[in-house]
Amino acid sequence: MNKGNEKQQGFMPSSVDEVVNADRRRLIKQTSIIGAGALLGAFSPAVFAAPSKEVIVRGIGGSYQEALENAVYKPFTELTGIKVIIQPSTAAQIMAMIKAGLVTLDVLDIGDVTQTNLNEAGALMPINYAGMKFTNPDDIFPEVRRPNMVGNLFFSTVMVYNTDVFRDVNNPRTWAEFWDAERFPGPRTLTDLRTSSTELEFALLADGVDMKDIYPIDIKRAFASLSRIKPHVVKWWDTGALSVQLM
Repeated sequence: MNKGNEKQQGFMPSSVDEVVNADRRRLIKQTSIIGAGALLGAFSPAVFAAPSKEVIVRGIGGSYQEALENAVYKPFTELTGIKVIIQPSTAAQIMAMIKAGLVTLDVLDIGDVTQTNLNEAGALMPINYAGMKFTNPDDIFPEVRRPNMVGNLFFSTVMVYNTDVFRDVNNPRTWAEFWDAERFPGPRTLTDLRTSSTELEFALLADGVDMKDIYPIDIKRAFASLSRIKPHVVKWWDTGALSVQLM
């Protein structure tokens, strides 16, 4: 089985002009992190003449990365002449880069949990919204427009299961049933909490908390619930592509 909920995914950007001229081996705050999605085409054309002709972005593989390559990276390269290099990195690896002072990424597309941790660590550069030339910053939803990071999409992950094992008449439909390993036996996968916080919500729903009462989250109760499903979780995955591979 796999898992799901609706969450915000975001980029943590700065100026393209800063990124292409920066030393990529510095800390993120010195290197600059830019937004690759709607924002890669949102900055001054001055970047076209920048000395660096490549930008390194975080990749997670799978259909999501393929979509970004076709819809964002290739058009960006055609427009600017700057090659996009994809470097697979997990949230844990990124945090390790920062602690070691050996950041090799220019662009980071990652979930809001890691964004917040990076921001609290003082690792992000401010976003120059006023300098955007190809995107109107007023069109960005206020809920995801922040000083040092900006949301680029909303997405949902979903609970899935093997239909060869669980038929339509007897399949898990709720998080309480996902937690019921006796009635629905088999290995589970869930997100690593360093990557996403949705496991806390799922754990509370599985423990009988009504959806309208989820927030503020009862952390102690959520972890107690997670402890019950933990023996059946074979992998706490850190990228969506890995969750699909496990299935």
